[in-house]
Amino acid sequence: MSTAMGREGAYEEAGGGFRLTGDYNIVPAQRIGAQAYLGVTNVGEGDVNDTLNVFDLGIAAFKEICLGRACLKPLVGGHLGLFQTGSQEAAGGDVRMAAFGLRAELGAEYAIGSRYEHVITAGLGTNLYTRVVGDYEPMQGPEAVGLDEASQSIYFGIGYTHRFNTPLGSSPFFTLQ
Repeated sequence: MSTAMGREGAYEEAGGGFRLTGDYNIVPAQRIGAQAYLGVTNVGEGDVNDTLNVFDLGIAAFKEICLGRACLKPLVGGHLGLFQTGSQEAAGGDVRMAAFGLRAELGAEYAIGSRYEHVITAGLGTNLYTRVVGDYEPMQGPEAVGLDEASQSIYFGIGYTHRFNTPLGSSPFFTLQ
């Protein structure tokens, strides 16, 4: 991914990460749904001589536009981004810096299997963050670690999804005896 985290030059302009998602079709006939997600991004050192980890927890809305097994999936959502530097993590510090974020993505999906239960996805998207708020010990605030300006990342991702047969999966989550 291409990143611009905080103040210009504070961190590397490239990073990597992963995202775990869960989709739920709210209006199945029109292919409109919601996605809950947890994302992790790691960005290397820049001028502040420290790495940066960003943890996103969010929800998004999507609409699938399909032709047979192929679909386009525009998605937009919001999340809470928790920011932690490498030195803060090494010292065992709590995450005390946060920002609100916006995620926009366009995915291309292709379903395989007799019931279209296996989906291969490629997506292009962006994460936009407000200025970070919070404090960082032993320093005084986000400006000390270069996070006193808005941040963004642009990413390309590939993924795999397994679709279940029913809204809550093919077997019960709990069994009472």
